[in-house]
Amino acid sequence: MVGRRGHRGSQQARQDSPHHERDLRDIVMDDLRRQVQELQWCLEHYELLEHDDRRHETEN
Repeated sequence: MVGRRGHRGSQQARQDSPHHERDLRDIVMDDLRRQVQELQWCLEHYELLEHDDRRHETEN
């Protein structure tokens, strides 16, 4: 039992370390960047479609 507690304690220490927090922050930031890029792509294509629809409306 003591060995397990010691192991669990060292695992907890690694999870609470600044290095581990930085790794998690990097993962979260990378995911947020990916989401922003995806939203920007969607917005650009939506704006292109909207612009195209307006052009068709003025032609008619």
